[in-house]
Amino acid sequence: MAYRKIVREGHPIEVLRSVAEEEAADLLVVGSRGTGGTPALALGSTSLQLPRESPVPVLVVHRS
Repeated sequence: MAYRKIVREGHPIEVLRSVAEEEAADLLVVGSRGTGGTPALALGSTSLQLPRESPVPVLVVHRS
């Protein structure tokens, strides 16, 4: 399995979308930073917005 780590400055959604397109990514993997006690609040704003705007599938990984 191949993967790359890329570090860029900018708005997270815009950077992740552009990198996914530039790298012809098959999948984006992001963590969740949500701290809410209910499932609706368990994801951070990037984790909620990215799947709607990403050109590729997105896997959101919870810490637990």
